Amino acid sequence: MKRKIFTTFILVLASFLLGAQVKIDPAEIVIIANLADHVPAAKELKSHLELITSAKIPLVTGNQKIPAGKDYKMFVGKIPSGGKRNFAVHEAYYTLDNKEGYFYGHKESGSLYAVYEFLETSLGVRWPWEGEIYAPKQNPLVISKKEGHWKAPFTLRFMRSGKKLVGQRLWKKRLRMAWADEWQYGTGDAQYGKWWKIYGATHPEFFAMNIQGVRAPAPTRLRKKAAKLDVDAYRGKDARVAFCCNSPAYLDEIIKHYEKNKGRWLNFSQPDVYAYECCYCEKCLALDFVKIKKGERLPDYGIADRYIHMTNALGDKVIPKYPDIKIMSEIYNYSRNPPHYAKIKYPDHVCYRMVPGDFTLKGIDSLIAGWKKAGMKKFFYRPNRHGHYVTLMPCGYEEYFFIILQKLVKAGCLGFDYDVASTYLHKGQYFSDYVLFKAMQDPSKDFAYWEKHYMQAFSPAEKEISAYYGYWRNEVWKKRLQKDVGKLEKIGKYYNFGRGLAWKMGNYYKDKDFTSSEKYLKKALARKDLPKDVRRRIEKIYFEHKHNFLTYKAITGKKDIYSLNLLEFREKNNLPLIRPDEKKWGDICGIGKVMQFRKYLPPYLETPVFWRFRLDPANVGLKEKWYEHDSGNFSKWGAFMATNSNWETPHKHYKQISKEIRQKTAQYDGIAWYAVKLPSIPENWKERRIFLYFGAVDESCILYINGKKAGERIFRKSTDWHTPFTIEITKQIDWTKKEQEAIVRVEDKNGAGGIWKRVYLVSKEK
Repeated sequence: MKRKIFTTFILVLASFLLGAQVKIDPAEIVIIANLADHVPAAKELKSHLELITSAKIPLVTGNQKIPAGKDYKMFVGKIPSGGKRNFAVHEAYYTLDNKEGYFYGHKESGSLYAVYEFLETSLGVRWPWEGEIYAPKQNPLVISKKEGHWKAPFTLRFMRSGKKLVGQRLWKKRLRMAWADEWQYGTGDAQYGKWWKIYGATHPEFFAMNIQGVRAPAPTRLRKKAAKLDVDAYRGKDARVAFCCNSPAYLDEIIKHYEKNKGRWLNFSQPDVYAYECCYCEKCLALDFVKIKKGERLPDYGIADRYIHMTNALGDKVIPKYPDIKIMSEIYNYSRNPPHYAKIKYPDHVCYRMVPGDFTLKGIDSLIAGWKKAGMKKFFYRPNRHGHYVTLMPCGYEEYFFIILQKLVKAGCLGFDYDVASTYLHKGQYFSDYVLFKAMQDPSKDFAYWEKHYMQAFSPAEKEISAYYGYWRNEVWKKRLQKDVGKLEKIGKYYNFGRGLAWKMGNYYKDKDFTSSEKYLKKALARKDLPKDVRRRIEKIYFEHKHNFLTYKAITGKKDIYSLNLLEFREKNNLPLIRPDEKKWGDICGIGKVMQFRKYLPPYLETPVFWRFRLDPANVGLKEKWYEHDSGNFSKWGAFMATNSNWETPHKHYKQISKEIRQKTAQYDGIAWYAVKLPSIPENWKERRIFLYFGAVDESCILYINGKKAGERIFRKSTDWHTPFTIEITKQIDWTKKEQEAIVRVEDKNGAGGIWKRVYLVSKEK
């Protein structure tokens, strides 16, 4: 009897639930967007419904007629009878019944967000990364969630993209990236970048007094475009220059500009310069907590007090005249750290762009607390996160940056503008950004919720993919990397964690990490129930995983064969041979190096940077046979010279090069000799031809090995001074010696001179 009652209950419940559903035949659907503003949203609805149902669905715009037989109308941008008509910014609604559906909302993308809300919540659509759509198949459409509403908690939800990254921008748009009209501000460079050109001659009082006591761009800026420090000659030209924090005339001019082009904000964001390029006048220096002596440079990140003083002075002038004005200032670079004693006088009128460099949890807490103490009420978050934390492979920081976002929300953050786009994002980076977008969309949900949301794009293998990313988060980030975030920011310089990690990757990653995490991908791909599109998606992660392992080996293995393996993989799969960050960070994968030597067999032996060095201004070295007499005994030369820069301007930080030799070579044209003991040559090279590879020599040179002439390169073509070349040394090798001695006579007749690109030992088959 109990079983019969229970069965009856289930049938009644099922009947009720089925009655609550809307069942739509795709063959009957027509999408209608009467106004042009709503056509993009209608197109998104059309493309996704066609993907889900495999049916062709017409879109009717303007005054077009509705095709016959299309009885189920989906209106995009039209408000149903009785529907709400006053919306918050970005607010969105959708509603469907058995006859029609409506997608509508605020004029700023409300209908578009209504479509995205419907696709995600009612149809289970997911966008895991650019170009990829998870759209569970249905035909007919059976919709249980017939109504939806979304109201934006933040009207600034932004992550910047490169201009050419169209696919990435579409992906972000689908995750509801937005910059509402109410956020009207620009960078200090855009606002004030031309001011020196316009006002430098007529109003020098606007500008910072540089370290040399002149109101003008810092000497470092001038030297980039002028042959010498000639301020008068430089007036009327573009320059990035700071302003004086005690210039009432400068503030008056800012207000005049505001009055000509009144917007929502008075942009008071300063140009992007370094602290040492800011103002050294007595009044500005008096405002700083840290006191410097004459001739000392201003400290990095520590002069916020003077900029609060200037913002307060601006408020004194403009707020009585315009009581509703909003002033946009910033917490950035030299004014990043909280002030020591200055207080914000008009906290309700000033909104700060917070641009942190330190992404440790302690650093974020300290930054927020310090500025709150100074009186800050309004701020939004604009980190250079995608510059500092773009890594070459997954490291599991998805939850970590989610926690930072939660801290900011709790502190009253008004919006998010993640800056510094990268041209390369790995799948772990997309996962992290997805979670951040969703947290901006609804910060009430925890990380586990959004992680599950993302992993649904890999259904029915979501557990395996979650475990894959979970490995990097739990084993690599939480156990190894998180505790050293601050340390790696310092190693990478200027808070660049990604660069620090690349330089120290061997300390944090192990071969086991790749083999252990790979098991989850193999397990996912072994499933027989994977839809084709999901299998393809997981295969892409697996492909990237293989590439990551090869990259890791090339960076940490320090063997040419690993770099060659990576190069061959990239060539075979049409990948960029050298990614931008790898190049900027010093050819860390060795690809640039091995590409030079494709004609030769690995390994490629790098000779020391510093060789013994001897000037020969009287040209007596050949006559006195320095190459014979000094072979094996050139340590008596005393001096060293670098072989990766010309002898006129060796790098300033090279302590091995004496002050005396720098002075002698600063303007030297003539003859000089280099000498070095070459790296030990492997035994298996006895059956090879052996060469000394010169990256570049300016201008001519003669090479001697073990006191015997091996060859020469005479400067003839105009490009010879920067062209690599080799000289064979096979016959001069003495296999009874552990080390071979190389002596090079270089003759330079004009301009820079010397061995200025690295020298290698290379070999090829006989």
